[in-house]
Amino acid sequence: MVRGSSAPTALFLTAPFTESPFIAAAAASLYYARADRPRAAALAAAVASAIRITGLALLPALALETLMRNRWRPRSSLGWLALVPLPVLLYGAYMQVHAGDALALLRANSLPSFNHFIAWPWDGLATTWNTLLSASDGETRSIFAREVAFGLLGAVACAGMWASTRMPRSLALYCTLAWLLTASLSFWRSEPRYALALFPVVLLVSDLSARAGRLRYAAVGASGVLMCAGVWVFAEGRWLG
Repeated sequence: MVRGSSAPTALFLTAPFTESPFIAAAAASLYYARADRPRAAALAAAVASAIRITGLALLPALALETLMRNRWRPRSSLGWLALVPLPVLLYGAYMQVHAGDALALLRANSLPSFNHFIAWPWDGLATTWNTLLSASDGETRSIFAREVAFGLLGAVACAGMWASTRMPRSLALYCTLAWLLTASLSFWRSEPRYALALFPVVLLVSDLSARAGRLRYAAVGASGVLMCAGVWVFAEGRWLG
């Protein structure tokens, strides 16, 4: 059992955002994959993909888990994974019919008014960092400082998942791909929210702090303080991420 863990931006689990249902579906998918129930895992992953495109990160993770459990021999159960991207493909078909462009949403985001397009993670970091340094008011600096901090924290967490010999490789792969889906953009946006998708990292934190009770309590206390601060910012109608 994982005890003594919390997230500074856990307020998004109660606010009207997609984090709660997405994490529920993604966690169920990874659990069923680890329990060798490929059909249930694929169905849960399809639900996660219907909620957020980050669910596509589950597809390679489930495939890796299945192959590793079967000593890298292909199995018919891999066919269930075709369900995972189906919601995204159906949405693309819907946009093609009604807007004449399956990628209309991506093209809209890349327009000069928003200028959010696919880029290397280091390019997104550089743009966000430069915006932080050039900001003329404290509020803007605070916003972009959070983006940089949580984006880098996500990268460190993913590296920690791979470095730990106790973490399943499928969970490490999922975290890495989920982080890349949010960091491989022209500038980092909503990283405090998107970091919640890296929920398997809780296992790593719990494992590392298992023998350091004081450190664990200190981390939980600091996280709780930051979460209360975030709730206050959000309640005042200001941008939190």
